[in-house]
Amino acid sequence: MTYEFVIDGETFNGRTLAGSGRVQIYQPSKQRVIASFDPVTASLFSNRPSGAWAHIHQDISLSLLEKIRPLVADVCKQRILNRYR
Repeated sequence: MTYEFVIDGETFNGRTLAGSGRVQIYQPSKQRVIASFDPVTASLFSNRPSGAWAHIHQDISLSLLEKIRPLVADVCKQRILNRYR
């Protein structure tokens, strides 16, 4: 499944990987994957969901990833909720 995020006027797509909690973040304007996010599943329903970034593209700022993280965490949480509906 694919999700769209708009950060600072730029569009990014999140794509979940089948059989995994990982979400790849794609930047259509530059046609590249900028990073992957591995959520800590137990934290997704807490006040501060967390996870780890992997395969971060070399010119991506950490501040951008911090803006994307809550949106990606919500996608991961929604994916779990949808599984049990």
